[in-house]
Amino acid sequence: MTYFYELRAFNFKGECFDVREYSNEEFARGKFNLFVANTKAGHKRCLKNNIKPTFLAYEMQLVKRDDNYIGLAELENWKVAA
Repeated sequence: MTYFYELRAFNFKGECFDVREYSNEEFARGKFNLFVANTKAGHKRCLKNNIKPTFLAYEMQLVKRDDNYIGLAELENWKVAA
């Protein structure tokens, strides 16, 4: 069975607005960590300048799924601090 790793980004309403698919778990985890770090920095910078960061992700997930979309497992999850 072939597995894929999806990096999903959700907006402040909880709507998924971006899905990126990778075939390698190590690479996908690296991208997840990079995207979370960049998003955290963006939130911090916006708040420092009194800008609502509604255009940034408020949650990110890294999920592992099989090629038939039958099995799905969440590997990592990040949510912005409330």
